[in-house]
Amino acid sequence: ASASETDSFKEEVGDLFVKIPYAKSEVYVQEVETNDPSIEQINVYDKDTNELITEISVQEVETNESITEISAQGKLSSARNYVQREVSQSTGTGYGKAYLKARLEIYSSQSFREIKGIQGTWWEIGSSFSNIEQQNSNGISTTGKFPTTQVNISGATTLAAETTQDMTAGFEKAGFSISGGFGSKYYARKNINLSYEYSLY
Repeated sequence: ASASETDSFKEEVGDLFVKIPYAKSEVYVQEVETNDPSIEQINVYDKDTNELITEISVQEVETNESITEISAQGKLSSARNYVQREVSQSTGTGYGKAYLKARLEIYSSQSFREIKGIQGTWWEIGSSFSNIEQQNSNGISTTGKFPTTQVNISGATTLAAETTQDMTAGFEKAGFSISGGFGSKYYARKNINLSYEYSLY
């Protein structure tokens, strides 16, 4: 499945919208029952192969911070107007699955909502076969400033694994490059880039 600007659609996950960078005719989306009521998750599959492309989730994060701002009208807005959401998107398969995550701070008052900022971005490993060798990630407002209604989260990481000859075929199928080591040791490496957009509307 190839991505271009026109081939995308939005899906609602929790109280956010995520841009799915594929044509609707190429993929299908399933809601996933999670064991955690604070997490909403959808999985995106390739229509032709039924392969899982990505897992996308939004988690409500408990915040203990009390933030008090005095608005232009002199009214106090309290901490309950601020919520945090941990957003996550996966890439890869069982041999090398990784999640690019971010924590967003959102202000809401009745129907008005805005993303105040991004608290942090990071990668987490989702496979026992490989680990993260190096990583970088960041988040930006698509309007160039905060507060905003849409953010882009992007990152790059290298997954690495020490493996055996028996398992090299599985890693190669998952897109890893294999280098022979000493004796029976082999090394598998894969560079991953991921970028996604979340918006309030």
